Amino acid sequence: MAGFASAQHIAPIEVDDICVERFVAALATLGEVADPKAHDRRLRRQWNRLRATLPGLGLQELKIEAQMRARWTYSETEFDVRFIAEIAAYSAWLADDNPLADNPGRGLRASTIKTIRHQLFKAATALAQAGRPLETITSVADLVSIDSAGALLGVLYERQGSKRSDALHRPRGIPALPRPRLGEVRRACCHKAPSHCGQPGAEEKSAGASDQGAA
Repeated sequence: MAGFASAQHIAPIEVDDICVERFVAALATLGEVADPKAHDRRLRRQWNRLRATLPGLGLQELKIEAQMRARWTYSETEFDVRFIAEIAAYSAWLADDNPLADNPGRGLRASTIKTIRHQLFKAATALAQAGRPLETITSVADLVSIDSAGALLGVLYERQGSKRSDALHRPRGIPALPRPRLGEVRRACCHKAPSHCGQPGAEEKSAGASDQGAA
């Protein structure tokens, strides 16, 4: 960028959005960058960081367009109000650090709860894409039956390119799923990943022992 600006007799304080666009277009024409748009964004971020670090240079702030991502999940507002309310109540329960509450211990961080909320709505979306009508998903309980868990994990597995993932093969992130059922969920999903249905994991062994003990 410095060389380009010098060749064009452009002073640092004169560098603006149009100048950057011309520079990136020149790089793209010469085949110097594989992804011109990504290079453009990196350049603008670095320039603005330099501007903030050395305000005495008088550099202009460059505009960075919001990056739009194609989403496959439904927005939260598209779900049944009962499902939304239950997720909100569950999130509040996770945040509660009252030692006298029914979830003793420290409340989870806001970022952790946000991730869990996303995972729940993602799981519900996967269940809907597996064929369950969206309007019939009214509770977290709808995600954790054997059939539902197998169906939604199958969708997530296919979206991941049919690659092994501990998050999918050991579904600990699905709330309220009884431990003795982990083995059943694995068996329900085996047709999606037959090569990964060998020896059970430690949790499944523990679950199996629990089943035998109960019997």
